[in-house]
Amino acid sequence: MIAKTELDRFRASVGELMSVHSFFSTTPDYLMSYGFTHAREGLVSVLFEIEMSTSLIDVKPFADISELSYMPGEKEILFVLGAIFRIVSIEDYPDMYWVKLQLCSDNETELKSVLDRLRSRISEKTSVEDFAIVLYEMGLLDKAKETFEQMLTKCPSNHPDMIRIYRFLGQIADEQGHYDQAIDLYNQTMGLEDELLSSEDPERAKTFNNLALVYKAIGEHNKASTYFEKALAIWKNADDEHRENIARCLNNLGSLFGREQPRRALDYFEQALAIRRQFLPANDVDIAENLGNIGGIHGILGNYEQALTYAEQTLTMLANTLPSMSAKMADAYRNVGVAHANLGDYQQALQFYHKAAVIIRQIMESDHPRRLQIEQDIRRMTLKRAYASFNGRFDRALAHLLSADITKQTDISKDNNK
Repeated sequence: MIAKTELDRFRASVGELMSVHSFFSTTPDYLMSYGFTHAREGLVSVLFEIEMSTSLIDVKPFADISELSYMPGEKEILFVLGAIFRIVSIEDYPDMYWVKLQLCSDNETELKSVLDRLRSRISEKTSVEDFAIVLYEMGLLDKAKETFEQMLTKCPSNHPDMIRIYRFLGQIADEQGHYDQAIDLYNQTMGLEDELLSSEDPERAKTFNNLALVYKAIGEHNKASTYFEKALAIWKNADDEHRENIARCLNNLGSLFGREQPRRALDYFEQALAIRRQFLPANDVDIAENLGNIGGIHGILGNYEQALTYAEQTLTMLANTLPSMSAKMADAYRNVGVAHANLGDYQQALQFYHKAAVIIRQIMESDHPRRLQIEQDIRRMTLKRAYASFNGRFDRALAHLLSADITKQTDISKDNNK
């Protein structure tokens, strides 16, 4: 089901390439596909037929996930976020439209660098757990959660794999804003670790670090600091292969102390960056985020020009590496907006807040804390911009805010001439 305007864009683009900006669930069963083509008000029914060349087998951007489907017996083929198709033709039928697509090379996708990074971290023979991790990394949290939960039902209760499964479920709950659930899942993880691992096993540090992140998110900073320090102590006593984890934990400590002790936070961030630069490519996502955090501290310290430089550098690096609709891209846009706001450029700040909001509204539920935050940012910045534009007339600024649609960028120049 798609909007009529979307179908019109397809018609105007026959012969051209298109990219899907979400995972694309399909089935080889025509009858099953047809069963979903019932028209609804404002929408039209479309059946997509995808042609795949055997020459693309080595770079196939899809996976058969039939055994993971919600519906028993349903054959399901999942195409990756960012897969590229050529629109071959569109045919009209009495009750639907038939759109023929041709799968193009994976090398043409906007996600090539992300996919390469993921492939380097998983084995040639991809397991169900590997696939679940890829779903998680790509931000498809509900699918990842479903996959990990199915793994729970098939894994013996005292098997070491249960530790990783519960930990990933905790990470998913955390990212979805379900903090109580995340704490419960991490407590279950630690219970298994008490049974199966030594007290200095680096796996325990991962759980401590993740639990600390949840406590940080809910404002319990003392508990967060305790668990971060526990994680850091274990990783520092382990071998060199945990340098990345040490850097991540230092970065997390920096985030924890950011506003209360900004110079201490800056020291943590700079330590993390120095470690990461020893073993990561210069354009790596973690280095980009590290630079963004350093920029944020400069903003807190009042070094606004430096903060903007770091924020823009981070955004450029992430835009060349990540999918356009990822949560980290939303954070990067918001951080550039914050930097502009601190410099008093409210119009520019709003533009970047809106870019962040477009992503957040797509990938997060309406009650997610980060979505509520960006909506609040937009309201506050809309009011500030209007207050400045109306020469300090708060009544007119407030009236503009109340009449504005915060889901869209607004032009107040006409109001200003009244």
